[in-house]
Amino acid sequence: MDFAQTDEGLNTAFIEADRHNWTKEERIAYDNVAIKEADEKQEKIMVAEKAHEKGMEEGKMEMILGMHEEGLSVPQIAKVSKKTEEEVAQIIENHKNKKS
Repeated sequence: MDFAQTDEGLNTAFIEADRHNWTKEERIAYDNVAIKEADEKQEKIMVAEKAHEKGMEEGKMEMILGMHEEGLSVPQIAKVSKKTEEEVAQIIENHKNKKS
């Protein structure tokens, strides 16, 4: 966003505030509510991004376990999954321990 757009947005906000004949305190309260709403929206976006990342990681783990069940070697799985051999081995080991 460039400064012209920012200035236009600020001008619109000031015109809107003046239309209501708000006091300085009312304008500050209005701004604080807008800031809070923006913060809450950003927090929801961050939560959604984390959930997406977690889902992607769970999908990759399922893929690794599926390849292992199909008989692929740890080095082959590591190459395809873009994980280290140690990470692949750990995922397989953790899965075996959960079954027990």
